[in-house]
Amino acid sequence: MSEDLQWPDADEQQPQTQWQKRKSEKKEAGEVEPPPSLVVPRNRVYVPFETHNRPEDLIIFCAKIPAQGAAYPHLENYSFDQFHWRFFTLFYRFMTAHVTGQGLGDIVYHIITRKCAIIREWHRDLYDPPTRGIPVIESITITPTDEAPLHIDR
Repeated sequence: MSEDLQWPDADEQQPQTQWQKRKSEKKEAGEVEPPPSLVVPRNRVYVPFETHNRPEDLIIFCAKIPAQGAAYPHLENYSFDQFHWRFFTLFYRFMTAHVTGQGLGDIVYHIITRKCAIIREWHRDLYDPPTRGIPVIESITITPTDEAPLHIDR
């Protein structure tokens, strides 16, 4: 083990981060605050997807279950509603991701061209109502290939 890396003693009190301090203050006041994450922007503005130049993975942020990440080389097939852009399904060897919503054409295009890095499911507890005219992912259902769906109804 490197001399620079030292594990703290179990008895030694570690300094609290700002988030830990706020959390303990809010806990004392009876409030609960979720930890900061990539899922929820601090301003609660819903951003349905993010693009990058040739990302290696597509990260799927669900509202009520853990995020899923899958490398683009593992994407075996996809299907989508080319008339109304209300759903698409991504098929991997280990799972299927079924996405429903409104105006999903831009998201489908960026996934097909392998430029989409992140998709996010909208939920009223996490985001403010989305701006009119942007795509909205209303539901993401992840189904492992050998198990029941992981989707949790709201």
